[in-house]
Formats: sequence, C-alpha cells, structure tokens
Amino acid sequence: MQGENQHHIPQMLQRGFSIRGRKNETWYFEKGAVPESKDIAEIGAGSYFYAGPTAEGEPNLDASMTSFESGPFSKVLNRLKGLSVGAAPSSEDAVAVIAHLTGRAAFVRDVFSRGIAQLAKGALEIFSDPSVLRQHVGLDADEPNEKFREKVLKSFLERDEVKASDIPTSVVERIAFAAARENFARIAADAGPAVAAYAERMIAGAPDAIREGHNRGLESDFQGLERQRQLQPLAWTIEAAPSEGLLLPDCVAVGVEEGGDPLPYLTAAPQRLASVAMPLNSKLLLVGRAPGSPAVDWSDFNRHAAACSDAFFIASTDDASLVELHELIGARSFSAIEQGLQEAFSDFRGPPPPEARPQAAPVPDDEGEGMIPPELQEFSYTFWGPGWSDEAATAKLIDEVKGIVAGIARIMPLQRLEGIAFSYDYAGVLAAVDRGVPGVAPPSTVAPEIGVGIAMTPLVRRDGVVKARVVMTGWLAEALIGDDEAAQRFALHAFVRQLAIVAHVQIFDTRLPGVLLTPLTDPLTRRLYPQVSAAIDGYFVARTAASFAPDDTLSTHQQLSVEALRRATDLITRQRLIYRFTGKLDELLAVALPCIQRVLEAIGDLLGLADGMERDPLVDAPELAAALQAAGLRDWLTFFRDDLRQMYERLGEWESFDEFLAFSRHVERVAWQFGLVPWRTDEGGVYVKVPEGTDAVVLEAAARAVGLLG
Repeated sequence: MQGENQHHIPQMLQRGFSIRGRKNETWYFEKGAVPESKDIAEIGAGSYFYAGPTAEGEPNLDASMTSFESGPFSKVLNRLKGLSVGAAPSSEDAVAVIAHLTGRAAFVRDVFSRGIAQLAKGALEIFSDPSVLRQHVGLDADEPNEKFREKVLKSFLERDEVKASDIPTSVVERIAFAAARENFARIAADAGPAVAAYAERMIAGAPDAIREGHNRGLESDFQGLERQRQLQPLAWTIEAAPSEGLLLPDCVAVGVEEGGDPLPYLTAAPQRLASVAMPLNSKLLLVGRAPGSPAVDWSDFNRHAAACSDAFFIASTDDASLVELHELIGARSFSAIEQGLQEAFSDFRGPPPPEARPQAAPVPDDEGEGMIPPELQEFSYTFWGPGWSDEAATAKLIDEVKGIVAGIARIMPLQRLEGIAFSYDYAGVLAAVDRGVPGVAPPSTVAPEIGVGIAMTPLVRRDGVVKARVVMTGWLAEALIGDDEAAQRFALHAFVRQLAIVAHVQIFDTRLPGVLLTPLTDPLTRRLYPQVSAAIDGYFVARTAASFAPDDTLSTHQQLSVEALRRATDLITRQRLIYRFTGKLDELLAVALPCIQRVLEAIGDLLGLADGMERDPLVDAPELAAALQAAGLRDWLTFFRDDLRQMYERLGEWESFDEFLAFSRHVERVAWQFGLVPWRTDEGGVYVKVPEGTDAVVLEAAARAVGLLG
C-alpha cells in the first residue's frame, strides 16, 4: 500500500508462505544470517522504494501499482491459487502474474547494480592495461589487421586530407598503423586517469542509475507486456510442492535455458528459455514449458530457487532441509550476468599469451652445456698473414689466431669458415675476394665519410656451399699479439665479431638453404631488404660477441648511431630539396638509401650489444635520445628492438625467409620519416612518392626569399 514502506514483493504473494496460524509472519532466510520468523510487513520492502513522499492523493508509481494489484491483478493471482495440482491455467493469467511480479522486485536493482559495478571495474582493468587495449584495437600485430582497420583506420580514411592524398590506401594504412603503434603507450597513459575517474563514477552512481531506470521502466509498463510476449509460447501447468513446502526466492521466478542450469528468470535469455517456474504459495508451483524443449524436472525446485536468490528467501516453515539450503543463497543469482561480462571482456583480453620462448644463446654456461660436440669442431681454413718479415711475430700471430678460433669453435659452429686474412691493404684484399657467384660483385669497405673499415666477413660459394672469409686490417694483427691490453681486447672483440658472422651464416644456411647469395626477385623487396639485412646480422653478431667487448664499446656505438642519424638527416634533406627542382629521383635514392641503411645498421649493432650486455641502449645517452627524437624515431626504436630480439630468440628455428623479409617494414618506416614513401605498383614495379608537404615550409621560405611569393 502507498506510504514510506513500499513492498517490491507484494504482501499478497508473501502471505501464501506465512507460518501456520500466523497469517502475517513467515520464516525469513537471509544470506549469512540465522533464519528467523519475521513480520511480512518488514520483508521485501524498502523506504520509498518506488516513489518519494507526495501530497495526499497525488498519484505516483507506488500508488499506481497498489491500485493495479488490489484490483484486477489480485483476481488473477487468486484464480491461479485456486487451481488444483495438475490443472492447466490459462496462458493469459500465468504470463501476467510472472511478468509483473518478477519485473518489480528489488532483485532487479541489486543484481544489475552489481553488474554495472563489475562492468566498470572490468573496463577499468582492461583500459588500464595497455597490452589488453592494444590487442583490442589490433596493435599487437606486426602488420595492419582487420581489428585495426575496423576500429581505428575506418574513420581515419574518411578525413578530407587523407582522401585528397594520391598515396594508395594500403600505404596510408601502413603509415597510420606504425604511427598508432608507436604513439599508443603515450595515448593510453594520457587516457588512464580519465578512464579511472569515469569508472569510479559509474560504480558510485550505479544504484541510483539503476533505481531511476527501473522506475522509469515500471512507470511506462509495470505489467511487463514485453515479458508477457516472451512467455506466451509456453504451456502451463500447476505442480505439487515437496513435503516441506515451497520457498519463495527474492527473484520470485526461476528460469532454465535449453541445456543450462536454472537461473533467476529475469537473467535467462528469452530466446533460449526452456521452462520457468514460480511458487504461487507454499503448496502450488506454476510451471511453463516451451513446446519441443527437453523436459525440465522441477522436483528439486527449492534447491534451485535458493541458489537463484540474491539476498534472501522466505518459507512457511524452518524445516531442516530449508535451513541447509539457505547456505546456497547467491550461488546463481549473478552467474548469468557474470558469465556475460566475462565473455564480453574475453573479446578484449584475447587468448592468454603463449609461454615465453627461452632465449637462445650460443655461449655455454659454466657446466659446459651448449658446447659444440668435438666431432663438429673439426674443420680447416686458410690463413694469410700481414706479410711481416719477423717470422717469430708471424708464428705468434698464427698461434694466437688458432687459439681464438679453437676456443670460439667450442661454442659456435665455424665449419663454414673458408679463411682468415690480415692485410695492410685491407680495401685491396676485399676487392680481390672471389665470391664464387657470377654477377655478385666483390665486397668493398665503408665509404670514408662514414668511417674507417677494419674488418669484414664476405660470403663466398665454394663447390656449392656458402662459406665466409674473414678479412681484417693489418694493425688488428699487431694488436692481437701486442702488449697494449686495451688494444688487444679491441682486436679480440673485432675478431670474435667476424667469427660470429661465420656461425650465423652456418646456422642460417642450414635452416634456410638456398637463400644466401641468391638474388631477390620482387622489385620492392630488392629495394628495401638490403638496407636492413646488415642490421639483422649486426644485431646477432653484436649480441653474440658482447661478452668480449671493451667497456667503452656501448658508448662508442651510441655515438655511431647519433652520427648516422645526423648524417642521414642532413644529406637526405639536402638532396630532397635538390630533387624538388631537378625531379631526379634516382639521385635522391642514391643518397637516401645508403643513409637509411647506415642508420639501421648502426642502431641494429647498438641494440644487439645492449641486449648482450643487458643494458639499456639509451642509458647515459641523452645525445642519442635527442637525435632519435629529432628524427621522429624515438618510439620506433622499441619496435625495432622487439623484432630483432624475437628473431634472435628463434635462432635456428625460423620457418621461412619471409620472417627476415618482414624487416623491410623498418626500412619503409625510416624512409617515411625522411619524406620517402615507396610502394609496389599494380604492374609489379616500384614507385616512390616524395610528398611536397615534407618540405613545404622550407620551399615557401625560399620562394619568398627570391620574390616568388609576397
């Protein structure tokens, strides 16, 4: 009735579960409490549950429902209660009672408030975890995928400036993907506090929001017409109660989905509803069954109803069996919503990550595990000394080289070592190397403007087998047998690096035969992959030989990377401006591609060394961090490092050469930063776009300087 104490489970229903001889009392079984007899006026009610205080006679939701229930509804409920076991009530009466009574209960508010709170907590957990969010938008892959296209790229492609570009969509996609991946951590970090605040507001406001929504729904339809429509197909019967009598759960009715366990009726999926049951009183159970669905046995209704109750149930007796069942309260009241939330969140979280692959390392531990078997250490190689007249020094050098090679051969496969040469005419010896493959030019040392070459290990083919020849400058031989410890360690490190290349050649060619010294056929791959190939090799070599590196090697490679970045920025920018006036793309590429190759090679070397030393490549290197930032490559560095690490950790387990060719994306990435956008044409050729916007500011300033612009 209207007033402050407003019942969400009507007293007219509760009285059907009153204690014999005490019309207004029932046994109250509350979760976590001792069962007690209680006045029905105090059960299933709340202070102003539906409506606040109003002037006398002024209508509100509680008054409307009271009027409805004391009029036509009470007649329907009493008509059902008057039926005997086995009777078939009219569908109209059955659906009217269940639809109205289940929809008005506090159970609706309590369970769905918890659902909103759990949703908010789950969302906070997800959106606070960058790796989960990255997976959700498709940024956990190496290449653009359907998730990224749907959730990120679709709206980006609709922007006017993107539509106006003549760059193919596939290339725009790759550029956008790289930008999104590299900037994601910063975006996620910036969004984190806002997400947390929003989730907290959702959790705090859930009860009020649900109450308002529940009331609005009841005001528009407290009879539950939509639920009546869903229940209409069921066939109805009246079934008997167990000997202890039926209990009334706070969810009022229990439903069963096809093939599932009983759930609170309101949380069951209507389209899969196989049966529904509601106690009319302690003696009669109203049951509906969907035609064609497997038979549902309601003989254990009390157990299911207790588990589906959220906070309490009532009964006409405190039978021991009911006292035992009250421990089940809450077991299933939230399960359907919880399962739905877990399924929804699983779409975000994705499958659990695979177990981390153990890191492969060619260096053995103290017990000697990982040593190359003695039978595989047997090999021969040629040796050319620097041509000293001092026979004793030459003999010492030979012994030193033999010792180093024998020692390294115990931990790395060196069977592909063709020969070792020291020469003061380092460039001349390199140029004279016969590669053994028609059309493959002899190797050459680095350009003078980049540095001074001291060691190289070019590949050769001998009797169909790919081998490697180590060539080093003559002064490294002096350092190896000299008394200067710093110079000796430098020379040893340089030598071990070359032997590591030999090992890499053997591991690679054994796993992926027929690749080395074979020309690439795809035009775009032929343009891009050679620029990053040396970086992959450099990472492997630097990481493998890191334990032999002098203490200052990391800082040296940091500085080499700075110089490579600055040189690339200076030379490519200058040549790109010249291109604006000459249109000679080949001249631009002739400058740009070697610069990009040097950047990748220098950074690959640095990253391999840092990982081998277990150091941060940017530690104590503000100059390098600034150079990367200035070049727009600071965030890219992380992804380049991750890819190199994964390649190294799959040492000898690679599935195909495509894993290496995929590194061409890093050439593209660096090229984009320097204003070059290459792609494969429909005809199979290569096109390189040099967007005008890259140099717009400089070109405008130049035009103003010569009076072409006002």
